[in-house]
Amino acid sequence: MRNNGFGVTSVQGSGKEGSREILNIALKRKDLDKLKQILYEYDERVFITVSNTKPISGGYFAPKKK
Repeated sequence: MRNNGFGVTSVQGSGKEGSREILNIALKRKDLDKLKQILYEYDERVFITVSNTKPISGGYFAPKKK
């Protein structure tokens, strides 16, 4: 994911079918289709949720220019 320009945090999780990798990815809305394409190529059964986020401080995104 990082090679494709996405900031990602990875944690190990456990689900109904065993161990799973959980990816938290911060992205711009315009990049969502690109991300979904990459994820579906990796795993056809990938589970994706999307939440709107307002950064508080730090992180991957550069600050907005005023």
